[in-house]
Amino acid sequence: MFRVPQLRALQVELSSGVGLILFESLLMVASILGALAIDSWSNDKEVKALVAHSIEAFDQEIKHNRQWVESSYPYQQGIRNIVLEMQAGTIPFQADEFRQMLGGAQKVVLRQSTWDTVVGTGVLAEMEFELVSALSLTYSLQRRLQISYNDGLTDLIRNSYVLGENKNAILFDALRYLNNVIESEAELAEAYVQVGEMLQ
Repeated sequence: MFRVPQLRALQVELSSGVGLILFESLLMVASILGALAIDSWSNDKEVKALVAHSIEAFDQEIKHNRQWVESSYPYQQGIRNIVLEMQAGTIPFQADEFRQMLGGAQKVVLRQSTWDTVVGTGVLAEMEFELVSALSLTYSLQRRLQISYNDGLTDLIRNSYVLGENKNAILFDALRYLNNVIESEAELAEAYVQVGEMLQ
């Protein structure tokens, strides 16, 4: 049997060992939490840097695309004026020359690599909702313009061959195409202005 002094010594030894283990455990938990906090702070800093870089890239891409649209807009209006004058008979209509004029138009190639990259890397989820919404609308309008412009032009030229020398039908199709493109370009130009202001 244990004597009372030996029992007390054993209790002190056990309690000091448990206390030490408890103290060391608390230190380890605090160290782990501190490391996680530092890691989280570092990740937040990296994400903020990626968002800032993405915003700069969007700004450059939007400016480039806006310049293309703004330079195309007067050209499309000029072609539409020519078509209107052909309809009125003030400018003679010749189907082959008209097809050549349309065939000389350049295809729309607007940049969207920043959008694709930001969506692919997940950075978009870290950006402000209003900005993401404006960018999404802008790039949707951009895709719509590219499809209506490029595919519409190809269809217009192809249909003009089907219609042969039918001046009224060819010019009607051309006006419908040009009005659609001009409207899409105006809408996209306005979206570029709005999103450009948000990127500043």
